[in-house]
Amino acid sequence: MDYISKRLALPPDQTIKFEALYLRYMQEIGAVRTLRRINNTDAQANGADQVNKDLEYESEIVEIRRHYAEEFSKIMPPEKVSVIFKSEQEFNKEALINLKERKPNGPSPALPPGN
Repeated sequence: MDYISKRLALPPDQTIKFEALYLRYMQEIGAVRTLRRINNTDAQANGADQVNKDLEYESEIVEIRRHYAEEFSKIMPPEKVSVIFKSEQEFNKEALINLKERKPNGPSPALPPGN
């Protein structure tokens, strides 16, 4: 959250409102992502049900993002709301790069060689 707060450079009163709202946003997104991960385990028997649930979870995430985009717009201009979502992507990309740099060379155990 600090990464995004710094990028937004909001006044202190807006920062407090943003951080409280962003925390709720992350909790909702996190809950759906957890359900999605559970759904995508090998323990799920029916492939068609698994795919349908995964698509439902993906839709839920989009709806949560839409809802919070509106909520964020109540406390900051649209340009700043855009910065939130762009900053999330940048942060995740940087975190992935850092994670890859820490791993020893060679293919990831989760991926077959060549991917």
